[in-house]
Amino acid sequence: MKATLIASTIPVQGKVEIETNTGSGCSSNEPCKEYKDANSKTDFVFHYGFGHIQLANALSFQGDSHKLHFAEGSVAEKTMTCYNITFGESTSRGDVRVVLVWTDPFGQPSSSKMLVNDLDLRLHDGDTTVLGNAENKGSNCRDYLNNVESLKRNAAGINSTWTIAVDPALLNVFNANGGQDYALVVVAPNTTEFSAVECPAIKNFQSYECEAGSGGSSDDQLSDEEIAAIVICSVIGFTAIAGVAFGVWWLCCYKDPTKEQKQQRQQEQPSAAPHAEEFKREDASIGDVPVAQPVGIEMDNRPVI
Repeated sequence: MKATLIASTIPVQGKVEIETNTGSGCSSNEPCKEYKDANSKTDFVFHYGFGHIQLANALSFQGDSHKLHFAEGSVAEKTMTCYNITFGESTSRGDVRVVLVWTDPFGQPSSSKMLVNDLDLRLHDGDTTVLGNAENKGSNCRDYLNNVESLKRNAAGINSTWTIAVDPALLNVFNANGGQDYALVVVAPNTTEFSAVECPAIKNFQSYECEAGSGGSSDDQLSDEEIAAIVICSVIGFTAIAGVAFGVWWLCCYKDPTKEQKQQRQQEQPSAAPHAEEFKREDASIGDVPVAQPVGIEMDNRPVI
């Protein structure tokens, strides 16, 4: 539904007055971002959004010169999904509109990039490649910020075939099938044929990286080497902190048990001294008892019995 609404839009008409952050007009000192004016039905102005919804431009009924093709699927990591558009005779519908949308999982508020799962839309026509949202950005670089990508191109001649690729540049969160669900809408002349095909040998998203931070990895996804380095540095850091904390505790709070035992024995020694004195006094009193002296008897004066 969302992709169909976007595919039906037409540009807003008129101009926009642009001012700087200070409220003054644009100047060489305070330049404003330049936008082209939407003075025709073919001009797209990014700051207007996708424009006015005109469902008659997308929904197709009997007698319409255009036809609505759509596909819903799930794309797995490092696996592209492709579709072919084959053109028949020309009609009054002279252009093709392709829109890819997906519901992005919840991100982290602290993350530098809000997009969690990054899909890319591309149209391959021989040696020519058209990227989703490239026209809106004014460059031929892939979009790595939005969960809506669209492109528009003039229809090709009879029997010409284009390949539309849905390429998962980065998947951080997976659905139950191990991928990311998406919806694709193609509005083209009613003589076109649309079908899912096996992807041919075409370049993947890495060939269209041309902006800082647009790689297949984000700030939220680290390589194995980076993870290993973080783990090692964390272990070293925690070990150093633990060592410092132990040293401070040893100097300030540690009590040597042998030292405490010594101090306890020293405190107990004075209390033992009175007992020793007591024993000495007892010994002295025992020593004062008179000892019997031997009596000498002369042999010649022994009495005769």
